Amino acid sequence: MSGRVLTLTGTGPEARHWADRVAALTRRAFSDTGEIAGLPRPDGAGDEAAPLLGELAAGGALWIALDPSADVTGAMRVTRPDTGAWCVHRVVVNPALRGGGVGRLLLSALDRAAAGLGIPAIRLNAVVERGLPPLYAHLGFRVTGLEPGPGKPLSELVMERRPGSPATPAPLAEEWIWPAPRPTVNWFTLAGEVYAVTGHHRGVADAARGAADALAAHLGPDAPVRYAGTDAHLAPQPADRPCDPPGPGGLPLDAHITRYAGPRERVPAHVMPRTADPWRFAVWRYNPGREALIAPRPPVPPVSPVPLAPLVPSARAIRP
Repeated sequence: MSGRVLTLTGTGPEARHWADRVAALTRRAFSDTGEIAGLPRPDGAGDEAAPLLGELAAGGALWIALDPSADVTGAMRVTRPDTGAWCVHRVVVNPALRGGGVGRLLLSALDRAAAGLGIPAIRLNAVVERGLPPLYAHLGFRVTGLEPGPGKPLSELVMERRPGSPATPAPLAEEWIWPAPRPTVNWFTLAGEVYAVTGHHRGVADAARGAADALAAHLGPDAPVRYAGTDAHLAPQPADRPCDPPGPGGLPLDAHITRYAGPRERVPAHVMPRTADPWRFAVWRYNPGREALIAPRPPVPPVSPVPLAPLVPSARAIRP
């Protein structure tokens, strides 16, 4: 993505000029509920310049991506709390340019600036149900925690990266390992249908691969299923609680697998799992059309018995 990044602080005339344009872009970009129908209206759909200027007056910064014609292609807001980390929120991209590298341009510029100043971390919250965590994981952000979405039955992952570190993708949040196995619901798609697979797992990667194995055992290893995401029952629920049914409207195929008529937005327990169970949090989601292929783990080959040599006692073991 070609263009440049403008950074603004304070509330002078230049900041007021750009705040109006960024607020207008934010309203337009957040006017829908995301790539899955049925989600609550994003807060940014009602954005105005005044609250943005208030953030700048409080010490925040506005980062704006501009194309060669000086049109706004994207923006993000950055606060600098006492923890020392830079916190990013309300990342917005012109809807016509999504997937074109605008977000990467902004975050790369922020990363370079933070690294140059010795900032220890860049942190953000990613709404799981909107499919945001895999996008940030692709840019090298790692999961450090989970929070309920404020005021909505949604889930947000706290993600961060160390400025200047390699942007190594983590497609299944491999570094996020839970202290104990938790009950999970894992979602897959196949031929326009949706499959939910329950189990107990210790993280997103463990859940995705374990559930893929279970589904392959039921449908056959060559079934072209795609992984859509995982929900997990988290504290204060006990880790050994049984796996509840994923939600109404499905056809149980066995004790752990339920099939639903698709598409995904027609399965309310998948769209917003906390409406089915307030303690069942979405912990990973891919947006429709971007589901991941999870190859089942290959079976462990049988080990041929190895004949043991005759046991010869050592000299020290021989007593007179």
